[in-house]
Order: sequence, then structure tokens, then C-alpha cells
Amino acid sequence: MQKKGNTVICRRIILYLFALLIRMDLVVQFTEELEMAMKKAKQNREWRFEYLREQAVLDDQYNQGVEAGRSLERENTEREKAKVKQERKRAELEKKRADELEKENQKLREELAKRDKKGNQ
Repeated sequence: MQKKGNTVICRRIILYLFALLIRMDLVVQFTEELEMAMKKAKQNREWRFEYLREQAVLDDQYNQGVEAGRSLERENTEREKAKVKQERKRAELEKKRADELEKENQKLREELAKRDKKGNQ
């Protein structure tokens, strides 16, 4: 036969064990939630790292494109300067030729004027 006191002690032990199990279950649940939060944070950190790495690649590509554009613009500018220089030389030569032709024309007019004077005399 069991005594009444032993039954009470057994009940208390069982309740204590249930309480421990409930606490352990809460601890396990908390641990699982904490583990999930850590995984999420790690994924976010990895995502952030991946994003920053990709952004760095895009920035490099952008900067290379900008430099390539500047290089092309410098080449175009040099080509245009060369064209302007050629046109300026051509214009100077044409002006010189026009001046020479004007002088020659003036000489011919003077000769004609002299001939006309001699012919009229």
C-alpha cells in the first residue's frame, strides 16, 4: 500500500518534470527561432555582400565606359582639330592665291591702260 504522502510527492515530481519539459520545449522553440533568425541574418549578410560585389563590378564597368567615352571624345577632338588646321591652311593658300591673282589682274589692267594710252596717242 502506498501512503498518501508518497502520492503527493510523486504528483509534485511529475508536475515538476512536466514543468521542466515545458521549459525545455520553450527553450527548444526559442533555440529554433534564434537559429532561424541567425540563418536569415546570415543570408541577408551574404545577400548584402553579393549586392555590394555586383555593385562594384557595375561601377567598374561604368567607369570603364566613361573612360572609353572620354578616349573616343579626345580622338574625335584631335581629328576635328586636324581638320580645322587643314581647312585653315587651305583657306590661307586660297587667300594667298587670290591675292596673287589680284596683283596679276592689277598688273594686267595697268598694262592695258598703258597700251590704251599709247594707242590713243
